[in-house]
This record gives sequence, C-alpha cells and structure tokens, in this order.
Amino acid sequence: GTKFIGNSAIQTGGAIYSAASRLMIQNSSFLSNVANYHGAISCKYGGIMVLLGCLFRKNVAQDGAGGIHISYSECLQRANSDKSDCPVIQRKIEVFIHNSNFIQNIANEGGAVQIVNVYNCSIAKTSFVANKAISGGIWLKIKSSLELINCYFVSNQMQKKGGAVYIEIDQKKQTSLLIYNCSFNNNTAGINGGGIHI
Repeated sequence: GTKFIGNSAIQTGGAIYSAASRLMIQNSSFLSNVANYHGAISCKYGGIMVLLGCLFRKNVAQDGAGGIHISYSECLQRANSDKSDCPVIQRKIEVFIHNSNFIQNIANEGGAVQIVNVYNCSIAKTSFVANKAISGGIWLKIKSSLELINCYFVSNQMQKKGGAVYIEIDQKKQTSLLIYNCSFNNNTAGINGGGIHI
C-alpha cells in the first residue's frame, strides 16, 4: 500500500489536506507526519471519507487531531468579492473507518481521530492504542448516528475528558449511538470518563 512518512505542513494536514471531497484510502500507512493542525489527514467542508486497512502511528499535531480530522462548517463569502477560497460545501458528512490501527498519535482534541458535525459515522474492527491528547482518544461530535463495533481501546491517556472516547451529541436532533462488542482497557482521563465521556 501507499506510505506517508515524515511529511509536514505548517498549517493543516501533514500528509493530506482535502476540501469537500470524497476520499477512499485503503491499505495505507501514515507514520510520523506533523502539522500545526491535524497531523496526518485534514478533511474540511464535508464529504465522504472511507478508510480501510490503514495504519496511523506517531503522527503529531499541536491542535486538533493527531491522525485524522474531518468536519463540516459553513464557509462564508464576502458580499463584494468575485473570488473565494471556499469550495462547494457538502451538506452531510459520512465517515467509515474499518480494519485500521491508530497507535501513539499525539494532539489536542482527539489523539487519534477528531470528527466534527458528522451525520453518520461507523468505526469497526479498529484499534486505538496509546494515543494522547487533552480530551478524547477519538473525539466525536455527531448529528445523526454513531456506531463503534468490535473496536479495541487500550492505554490511551487524556489530560481531561474521555480517556478512550469523547462523544458530543447534537441535542436538537434525534441521534442514535451504538457501542457493541468493544474492549476498553487501561485508558485514563484526568477529570471524567476514563473509558467514555458522553
């Protein structure tokens, strides 16, 4: 598979930056990538992300996620501007992370993964080991449905909340949350939720 090793960005996405795109990444490795925001992959303004059989190890970010960040946010254009850096915004985000491993990634919110304003998120048969951040080995803000199935969380360390998983649910929407057949071992949080904070 494809390997991204030791890449860096001053701003965001040490290995990959994507805007309003559909990404499928399979059997790839992301090792020791660095950025100020989001160490390995940064995907903004919506879209679809599918990760199958990928490895994220020792990626580092000062802010955001060590491994992957994906988010939806409005992009505003100035009224009198003929040009804009805004892409076409995808109104819904869907994320699928299956058969992957996140090991020893370091960041601020989401040592391994940060997913913000996502409609549907499925994470299955994926391991999160020894990731570090202020909150959340994986940090999730969900608008519709979240599935964590057959996942393994071990020795993730957070300074504040959600040693393994930090979940924020949109209270204005009907949200479905399924955590099935997962293992949480030796995760720690400095304040609340050594395993899960919701």
